[in-house]
Amino acid sequence: MDIIEELRREADELACIQREVQEKVNRAKEAGEEIDEHVYKWLEEAQNIGVKVTTNLRVDTKAKSTLVSKLFSCYCCRLKEPGEDALKIRTVVDDLVAQGRSIFPAQGIELIWRDGFLDFGSRKSAFIRIMESLKDEGIGIIGVSGLGGIGKTKLVTEIGKRAKDEKLFDYVLMATVTQNPDIRQIQWTLADMLNLKFKDDDDSSRANELRARLDKERSVLVILDDVWDIININSVGIFPYFNQKGCKIVITTRCDKVCQDMCCNYVVRLDVVTHVEAFALFCEYADLKDQKSNRLLTKAKIIVKECGGLPLAVVVVGSALRGKDLEDYEDALQKLSSSNFVNVESADSDIYSCLKLSYDYLDDEDTKKCFLLCSVFPEDSTIMVKDLTRYAHGQWLFQNVNSFGEARMRIFASVRKLEDASLLTHVTHVRRRKGNYFQNWPSMKMHDMVRDFAIWLAKENAAFFFVLAPSNDLQRKRMHENATALYLTKFDLDHQFPTKLKCPNLKILIVTSHISISSLEIFQDNFLEVSNALQVLDIRSYSSMNIMLPPILLENLNNLKTLCLSGEWLSRYKDMSMLGTLKNLEILELNFGLQQSILPEWIGELGNLCLLDLSRWYSLEVIPCNLLSKLTKLEELYTPFFHTRRKWDANFLSDLNFLPLLSAFAGTFVGFHSLPAGFRFGTLQMYYINCRPRILKEEGIRWTRSLGLDDINDVSIKVFEKLFPDVECLKIVGSNYIHGIDNMYPQIDDAGFQNLRELFLGEIYGMECLIDTTETGLGLSSLTTVLPNLVHLTLDNMRQLGKMLHGPAPISYLGELKKVVIIKCPRLDNIVPDMLLVESKMEVLEIKECALKHVYQLNAKNHLQPLPSPEVIELIDLYALQSLWNMPLQLEFTDKDNNVKLCKHIVRCLDSLVKMKIHNCLVLEEVFPFVELGHQESHVQLSNLVELELALLPKLKFIWKGNQQNLLCKIIKMKQQRMHFLVLSQQSRRLK
Repeated sequence: MDIIEELRREADELACIQREVQEKVNRAKEAGEEIDEHVYKWLEEAQNIGVKVTTNLRVDTKAKSTLVSKLFSCYCCRLKEPGEDALKIRTVVDDLVAQGRSIFPAQGIELIWRDGFLDFGSRKSAFIRIMESLKDEGIGIIGVSGLGGIGKTKLVTEIGKRAKDEKLFDYVLMATVTQNPDIRQIQWTLADMLNLKFKDDDDSSRANELRARLDKERSVLVILDDVWDIININSVGIFPYFNQKGCKIVITTRCDKVCQDMCCNYVVRLDVVTHVEAFALFCEYADLKDQKSNRLLTKAKIIVKECGGLPLAVVVVGSALRGKDLEDYEDALQKLSSSNFVNVESADSDIYSCLKLSYDYLDDEDTKKCFLLCSVFPEDSTIMVKDLTRYAHGQWLFQNVNSFGEARMRIFASVRKLEDASLLTHVTHVRRRKGNYFQNWPSMKMHDMVRDFAIWLAKENAAFFFVLAPSNDLQRKRMHENATALYLTKFDLDHQFPTKLKCPNLKILIVTSHISISSLEIFQDNFLEVSNALQVLDIRSYSSMNIMLPPILLENLNNLKTLCLSGEWLSRYKDMSMLGTLKNLEILELNFGLQQSILPEWIGELGNLCLLDLSRWYSLEVIPCNLLSKLTKLEELYTPFFHTRRKWDANFLSDLNFLPLLSAFAGTFVGFHSLPAGFRFGTLQMYYINCRPRILKEEGIRWTRSLGLDDINDVSIKVFEKLFPDVECLKIVGSNYIHGIDNMYPQIDDAGFQNLRELFLGEIYGMECLIDTTETGLGLSSLTTVLPNLVHLTLDNMRQLGKMLHGPAPISYLGELKKVVIIKCPRLDNIVPDMLLVESKMEVLEIKECALKHVYQLNAKNHLQPLPSPEVIELIDLYALQSLWNMPLQLEFTDKDNNVKLCKHIVRCLDSLVKMKIHNCLVLEEVFPFVELGHQESHVQLSNLVELELALLPKLKFIWKGNQQNLLCKIIKMKQQRMHFLVLSQQSRRLK
């Protein structure tokens, strides 16, 4: 395909993405969401380039017969407008396509909970057969069956990843069905992966929208995990005959009959792993790789045999015995062999024995209670540790800790122990709740077999019995009467909530619903008969459900510790003063739906409150002065993440100085000018402070201590001076009004930003360097470390910035730096040594729109230390760049030792490269350096390079200097053996 056809194809793709983005923008606006300005800018640019391609492109099929065009099949073209070419427009189109996809990225299989996949030999056959069936046009639905804990989910998740990597399907989607299927949740999960936002809220309308969206795709793989019974996939929105157009379905189930009922064309049954594989897996998790004791290994083999070849059982037992001695192994073996589970199916008894052993080995009661509490959450749900902490604190931790921060640390510790014991699994990709602070807190999932065991264990333990079921089961089975915890997620088919529940022992009640039934009323005066035992109440409804909170219910909740109310139903309450009667309340969350713009005075009556979360009360404008100062026990305060009316009175901040226990604060303001005069933040353990909306975005919520500042000056530095020493993410966006800020250290923080991990500086026009250790900079040259933990550095539009360091170098600085992005810094002459001199763990270096002449400016006398060696280098729009590596053409033999050192550093630096991208560098003549030591060539191997992209380099003469025959052989070999992507533009490239 020549470049003209490629341009046309990519222009068509851009037009499709443009339509999708415009449609999603329209939906977002209808939903009241804010749209970033860069989205509108992208739409305008996409429209303009589309018109240019359509109206101006004229094909010239004559190809240049140069060596490069023959080798790389690059063809040239002409446009009606002189001086433009198709390749340049194609580059712009490519960039717009990539940007368009990133605006509303399709997540697909990447969001799925995924643990490490172990490639057992006994699984390889099943893996190969499933992959081959995906390529078979005659197979539409594939079934994978096997016992619980056998590894079905792990296998199909890896299948989905491989199918995506091999581009077998345009989309790979995955949803968990569970024992009690929730059609709405399945639809939402699939829609999230397609970036589809439903217009309607009933099941059939969502099914139609999902079906229409899937119909647009050429090929889709849908994985339905944990299917217990036949499910009408048409009601979900998946075609009954989904094998059309290369689309397929994979289901996993414990029951072979389900595969028959679902009309699977191809079925793969997973059996237990072999004893050899199970023992190898056990040794991995029990850390026995280097174990020399034959007696212990013999016991380990017998224990593995008791696990019955179930990978999950092997993992949890191995994790429980990690670091244990022979006596522990003997005790474990005795417990496993003598276990007797009543009312447990024989198929599950083996794994229950293993799970019980792992549970017994948990070394503290908090962790055991935390494990049981995790099982209250619905099957396959993501367990947010934030919620877990608030529930645990309200139920039992408040008795054993001195602060809420201590409670959080205990839950974090318990979660880590459960993860180490393989009873919980960390979720690395999770769709975060919009408007939440501190989203770096962990999220977990519990395997369905582990959860089943925890539920069984809770029933056996009368002190912690709970029930989770559709509400129509509650009255019929009278399961709730002895419950200590209820998690109600949906109502029965005719949407009738139980009229009355008698739960004298209930401590935790959680109600969530997305049903849009305006006539539905729950919580009538006689709905819930409870004693004063209830300690946690969480009601979340994201629909127009008519929820009532009768005063008689709240009057009986004298011991309530945690109260979370969230949802549109809150908008019907003009007066919530009844909550002021809950004198023992310690955690209060009021979010999303409240229409009041002023925080009510009754909040001040909650004298025991230690946490107040208003983070999603977007209509809130005013917190009256002298109100928060009444909450003398308040430890954590979260004000709105953003403000729908763009009004926010920050004068309440003065009250923070009267809260002696305050350790966490989060808030977004309308500008530094809105902060009260003379106010200064005290020491905080956690904070997210945005002085102007949208300064901090995704980067801020990844950290525990984040600051987003605007128009920083000597006054604002004093406001935040107690926060700078511990800040982890700092973003400062300046303007023409910033004067007198010359450096980061010592002017902003004379302690050297010891904890800073991510730094963004933009438009601070007066700053000349980041670190100044000279006398004029008032620095301390004896300081041992500056910015020692910085990982990510971005510098944007810093007009006076010329160097990283002025003065003597600290003993250690920037040693952890992994990513550097520099944009529009015109005074930079080079990157090494002026900006980066010391060796670091560099992974990415991106330079754009700068005037530097060289990236590396080297000589044998001054650069005898290892050089920064990034794996990825991107150089875009560097109009003055003459070379990447500037050094003497021939290293002098008289200084041979130093020359050899420098040469080795250069070779090491180049051999670290994995990806190189250079675009639009108008005077660049060569890419890689040619080093000659004495009269001998020193060849660079580029042994890790897998992607090389060169475009719009009109003066380029050499990729490598030296023997051109060797050069061409090297490029051909790289392209054939390693390179995933290699592009050279056609513009005036000469290889001499």
